[in-house]
Amino acid sequence: ALQAKYGSNAYMLWVLGLYLDESDLDALAARSLTDGGNDKCLDFIEIDKTGQKIVVAQGYFSEKIADKAPAKKASDLTIAASWLAHGDEDAQTLNERVRARALECRAALDAEEIEQIELLYIHNRPESLNTQEELDTCVRTAQKLFEQYDIPVTCKELGLREIETLYRERSSQ
Repeated sequence: ALQAKYGSNAYMLWVLGLYLDESDLDALAARSLTDGGNDKCLDFIEIDKTGQKIVVAQGYFSEKIADKAPAKKASDLTIAASWLAHGDEDAQTLNERVRARALECRAALDAEEIEQIELLYIHNRPESLNTQEELDTCVRTAQKLFEQYDIPVTCKELGLREIETLYRERSSQ
């Protein structure tokens, strides 16, 4: 049912539901799913004011057998962070959902309601060194992009091993 409704984003939404401990995936999607044309690599933007964090996700799902997810999708998080931090809010090519969420994020950051930014690469492949190296570069760049806010920015890969661990933790609760 989730896949019929959200297509290639179903897996990412399911994982984010686990990660954010959010059981209402439809509400999560309505609020935070920004994937679509001209999304500037921002597939998902959650503004969790109670947890005082912004969660941005880039998703990849493939039914083909492969040993690792494309590292380029991890580097897309650098583009996502750049648009979130400094993208032109009047850009004509910008997806409207992304524009609205980016403005909300900037307002929450300026109001000092946010204490952390998390950039996530979610996929259905094993974690890899190539992806980790891209995320290491991404986190250094993203920290500079958001340095005026003096908050930590993290990048995390949620591949098969991490997701399995997360699933077990949530299932045992």
